[in-house]
Amino acid sequence: QGYSQCQNCYISFVDLLTGLLTFKYVPYVSIGFMFLAICALLYAKYSYKRVMFHGLDYGLISTRNEEFLHKGKKDEARGIDDREKQLINIIEEIKIASLLKYTPEIFIYNEKSPNCFSLANGDRTGFIAISTGALEILPRDELRAMVAHEFAHMKCEDNKIAYYVDTLSHVLEFILDIIAEVSGVLLRISGASGGSRDSNSGAAGAVMMLASLVILLFTWLLRFTVPFVTVALRRFLKEGADLRADALAMRYTRDTLALHNLLNRQHEFN
Repeated sequence: QGYSQCQNCYISFVDLLTGLLTFKYVPYVSIGFMFLAICALLYAKYSYKRVMFHGLDYGLISTRNEEFLHKGKKDEARGIDDREKQLINIIEEIKIASLLKYTPEIFIYNEKSPNCFSLANGDRTGFIAISTGALEILPRDELRAMVAHEFAHMKCEDNKIAYYVDTLSHVLEFILDIIAEVSGVLLRISGASGGSRDSNSGAAGAVMMLASLVILLFTWLLRFTVPFVTVALRRFLKEGADLRADALAMRYTRDTLALHNLLNRQHEFN
């Protein structure tokens, strides 16, 4: 009876794969993590402003009404000052030079160091965020170079690079989780069939156990290294995108010295 039970426990890899494809065996844990990853990506895509400005004290410049709308517990409006008017003029100037199809929203966030970031949501909308330190410290030519650099990022839609890298990383992690779960099932099945009195079934079970163990260890090794590879790849692609943005900024402004001075000033603060 024990022998027959052990034979009933045995299942081939083809039967297991068929069971997964026909949803006879459902990897609930992996599907759950995949669902959470998809939800996180969708939230980041459609709530990108809330994500990027999380924890920042910031406001929006309304070019139509020439107002600064502070985004706090209550939206507070005030008139824009001379530095903010200058920023609007610079952005209109660089928009014409870069041939960008839309005028990005302009945000100001509270930070002492001269920094700036931007995000393009396709070829129709986007925003640029300037720190208060940049408005207070930078002369017009360096502020113009900073804006041109961010326009280059929006023009090339460089933010999509990080999005695609993260998406591929999550998909790869999901596939590795599926492989690890299948390998674990095969390892348990081969362990049961390895105790069979039949020499052929025992040998097959031992071979499948060894193969499943190797695949499982290799899968977990890849699963552990994927986040580190993702970070390294994002950093490598970001450096390339920054170099391209600097080159385009010089084309938009025709002022190499301003960009050079801006980079030196940012190094001093960082």
